[in-house]
Amino acid sequence: TLLKCKKFYPQSVIQSGELLSHYSRTPFFSCVEVDSSAYAIPSVSMVRLWCKQVPLGFLIHMKAFSIFTAQSVPLTSIPRVVRESSSFIEFNKTRASSSQKTTASELPPDCLQGIWNRFNEVCLEVFSESKLGFVVFQFQLSFKPCEESKLHVLECRKKLDARFDMAVEFRDRNWFSESFLSWTKEFLAANNIVLVLCDDLKCSQGWPSLSQSLIPLAGTKCTSTQTSALKNEKFYPSLSSSRLLPRVST
Repeated sequence: TLLKCKKFYPQSVIQSGELLSHYSRTPFFSCVEVDSSAYAIPSVSMVRLWCKQVPLGFLIHMKAFSIFTAQSVPLTSIPRVVRESSSFIEFNKTRASSSQKTTASELPPDCLQGIWNRFNEVCLEVFSESKLGFVVFQFQLSFKPCEESKLHVLECRKKLDARFDMAVEFRDRNWFSESFLSWTKEFLAANNIVLVLCDDLKCSQGWPSLSQSLIPLAGTKCTSTQTSALKNEKFYPSLSSSRLLPRVST
């Protein structure tokens, strides 16, 4: 990762806020995806801090809370405002299962709506700063292409604030099979939903035909006469890139 390689961030940058600030101001990246929001909805104060740490023009993509994508979630990951409601307390007392997890279908409707309200509230903070990219709904391998799944996606679109752009990621490759590809494309286009393609080999059914490739460059280290803060940084002269371009384009 960018953090573990210890080459992307300057050695002086160690705090999480500094990491995001540095990342957002490099010429390489114009956005970031918040993965943690799939496991627990962040606080309003947290997303406000994120917005302060990135410049205007940099986008923050929010991963949808996983209870919205037909997954079970720990009871403790549900927002406190919902867990402290009388409806949730009664639900937790009378539920048949002893599991410490729950699903959207198991929750009382007002509790599920409360979770949606909280998630929309948090995303609105980013949207209001003109820094919200897409809200990404990641559906796992168990989410198969069928009419029921289509209705679930449409329900997510309905519950998500209409001002937010929605994207979906289908881990099950059957959504892109010969039988369902046109069906999938037409459905998403008709509802203005963007498709995110997953490159996880565990979910792949063969190698795709690639029209673009990523070629890592070696980079050049600073000399020992330069400052220690820069000693371990690598730089990529434009000459090396310009020499490679004609060779890889043929």
